[in-house]
Amino acid sequence: MSLSDIVSFERELLFDGAVQLGWIEGNPELAEKAATHFVFHGPEYHGVARAAVQADGHQLVDTASFTLDILERVSGRRPDRPFALAIAGYGTGKSHLAVTLASLLRNPDSPLARKVLKNLRTADKPIGDRIRRILDELRQPFLVVAINGMRNFDLTAEVVRQVMLALNEKGLDT
Repeated sequence: MSLSDIVSFERELLFDGAVQLGWIEGNPELAEKAATHFVFHGPEYHGVARAAVQADGHQLVDTASFTLDILERVSGRRPDRPFALAIAGYGTGKSHLAVTLASLLRNPDSPLARKVLKNLRTADKPIGDRIRRILDELRQPFLVVAINGMRNFDLTAEVVRQVMLALNEKGLDT
């Protein structure tokens, strides 16, 4: 028996090696495909020990807990710490997670968001349920400005461009 007898890959889900944050704007269908296939990890599901700290002092966090933390910050439930930073090596899924979070928050009542929440609940049901409750309480989408730091641009102009794009997409007059 060989590994190929047990494991197979869906080639269309390999995304040519890396998910791109720019897909949100430039290829929404591919962004949706990536978001619906993101595999979250919870503290108990292939997660990271809560006490795990890297040599540089940063605490390791699983993706389900990180998602809850982000939602608590952007919803004002953690006003003391409005910013979060994700640091990880190349190919670890940062952009894939960013596309998934942007997809969830841009339209939290969509079928896409329901699929993302289902994936979250698969990784950790209590965290997924808490995230759903927060989204249900807020009853609104978030204005997501997805900036790809690998591109060369004027930051102010890019933020304004993305905000205008999001407002126009929703049919809102500036």
